[in-house]
Amino acid sequence: MTGRGFGHRNFLTKTSWLWLIALGCLSGRCLGQTYNGFEYSVSGSNITIIGYTGPGGAVTIPSSIPGVQGVVTAIGLLAFYECSDLTSVTIPSSVTSIGDSAFSECWGLNSVTIPIGVTSIGNSAFQACRLTSITIPGSVTSIGNSAFEDCTHLTSVAIPGNVTSIGNSAFLECWGLAGVTISSGVASIGDSAFQECTHLISIAIPSSVTFIGEGVFSSCSDLAAIEVDASNSCYSSVGGILFDKQQKTLIACPGAIVGAYTIPGRVTSIGDSAFSHCSGLTSITIPGGVTSIGYEAFWDCSGLTNVTIASGVASIGSAAFWDCSGLTNVTIASGVASIGSAAFCACTGLASVTIPSGVTSIGNSVFADCTHLTSITIPGSITSIGDSAFGGCTGLTNVTIPSGVTSIGGLAFGDCTGLTSVTIPNSVTNLGSGAFYGCTGLTNVTIGTGVTSIDAFEGCTSLTSVTIPNNVTFIGGEAFTGCTSLTSVTIPSGVTSIDDGGYGKNVVWGAFLGCSGLTNVTIGNGVTSIGRQAFYMCSALTSVTIPSGVTNIGSYAFYGCTGLTNAFFQGNAQPNYEWAFYGTSPQFTIYYPMNAFGWSTPTWNGYPAQPYNYVAPVFTSLMRGLGTVTALFNGLSLGTNYQLQVSTDLGTWNNSGPVFTATNASQAYAQPFYVTNANRLFFRLRSSP
Repeated sequence: MTGRGFGHRNFLTKTSWLWLIALGCLSGRCLGQTYNGFEYSVSGSNITIIGYTGPGGAVTIPSSIPGVQGVVTAIGLLAFYECSDLTSVTIPSSVTSIGDSAFSECWGLNSVTIPIGVTSIGNSAFQACRLTSITIPGSVTSIGNSAFEDCTHLTSVAIPGNVTSIGNSAFLECWGLAGVTISSGVASIGDSAFQECTHLISIAIPSSVTFIGEGVFSSCSDLAAIEVDASNSCYSSVGGILFDKQQKTLIACPGAIVGAYTIPGRVTSIGDSAFSHCSGLTSITIPGGVTSIGYEAFWDCSGLTNVTIASGVASIGSAAFWDCSGLTNVTIASGVASIGSAAFCACTGLASVTIPSGVTSIGNSVFADCTHLTSITIPGSITSIGDSAFGGCTGLTNVTIPSGVTSIGGLAFGDCTGLTSVTIPNSVTNLGSGAFYGCTGLTNVTIGTGVTSIDAFEGCTSLTSVTIPNNVTFIGGEAFTGCTSLTSVTIPSGVTSIDDGGYGKNVVWGAFLGCSGLTNVTIGNGVTSIGRQAFYMCSALTSVTIPSGVTNIGSYAFYGCTGLTNAFFQGNAQPNYEWAFYGTSPQFTIYYPMNAFGWSTPTWNGYPAQPYNYVAPVFTSLMRGLGTVTALFNGLSLGTNYQLQVSTDLGTWNNSGPVFTATNASQAYAQPFYVTNANRLFFRLRSSP
């Protein structure tokens, strides 16, 4: 799982360390001296081995350097880093500390002798070595983070009593480690200290331990029991399961547990990663006294089929049931108020779930990749649906978004390929980027009036039509990209100035890119800019009207619109229109107002161009039936020929009636029409040769 809190590397890069070593010259230490392949530095009477250039094999580190006063007291950071030819190392008794990453990634190192006198083993000191056994002397007081991480051949280890702390991830992924002895005296065991020690069978916690970190025994699949000394003041064990002393918190369950388990009634909290990777667990009963379920509490319990979450539980932690692939049924009691992000992510067997009415938000990725989830009941208490909340729920066929929801996150329903219809209520004011990305079965969508920004329907290949509310001011760069079945769209006049990450457009980069079925588009009068590739490859589009307010059309905005034969401009030409219509029909022609500036005829920037006298029409409607329409047009040019045009939707205009010559600046035009397929007609004039 991405984002898991364990298993991280605790060492800097070699380059970073060497840079730090170089700073030693500033502190008065002499660096870069070599003896028999050992690089060393001297500070007073203390010699530190800082590097090795010898042939490898069995190496004995000297206790002193001929001609140099003092003794070797330390193995410095990265001293033998990646010396893959080393097979064994003998460290002299004069050494008291082994530095960070001193032998890290010495892949051939299978034996090391650590003498009595060494008090500290640094972070990542022996990480990823081939050690089969290690004797930690009684003088050692601390074992650093990741000190023996990835020593996969290590089979046993004894932690002496003088050690007070075992660092985070100290023995992480020591897969061969079957026996661990922790002596009395150890006080602290860090996060993930023995995580993924898959062959570890049992562990005994002495009375001295006062701190056990998160995920210490997570993914120890052979671990049958965690025992605790009865005199320990902080921890206890019941049936091999680790609890705090009062048994109010269940801390860790051994990975080898099999069958059903009932959490004791006195427990109030299930700790982080408590049952993580317990693949043999089939059923869990959570009593009414439990109020919280921790982070990754049941992560990857692949055998878990049924969970009942009692009414006392108020919060379910992030990733609590992540990847419980066998889970088919979850009952969440009414007391739950918070469900953490990814709580049920990748529960691929989960078919249905009911969210209780006390929950107010569905977090990020809560049900992501629950591929068998077919229905979900979202209560009216929900106000927000997080990013990817239902992303990848390919079996989800129906969802009702309640009217109290105000925010739908990015990719919230991404790749829900079974969804066919969705209604976004008027209460929603935030519709996240890609909210319905890749919903290939979605044929119908209703967008509420509260939405002001749309960037949500990329790849909805079955979507045939959409009504964009008048409140919308922003159409995002991937709003309808690849909606190949979309045939008609109206961009409302409310769409104004927006920012698309550098292009400053109203209809931004690729908004309708690849909408190959789009035959009609109406661009509202409020639009000032049409972004780069906005209608790229809309091959069925035949005509477009560009409002007078548009001052920018991005490069390739209509590229590949092979059916586009004309563009009617209602305003002045702009210099950045040049590449906008590249790759359109060979018959493509620009029509521009006779009195507009910046245009030219017979061509403009290589495109055929013709002027027309645009008349701001007085629209007249005719209700269904036979009748005569008398339309009054103003601002006519005397002696100019005009052709009446008719439209049913203010988007597509067709010539109708005879051409006439204007004899007055204002002139009425009467024409009989029989309306069969429209509730009303609209009329305008255009100049005609």
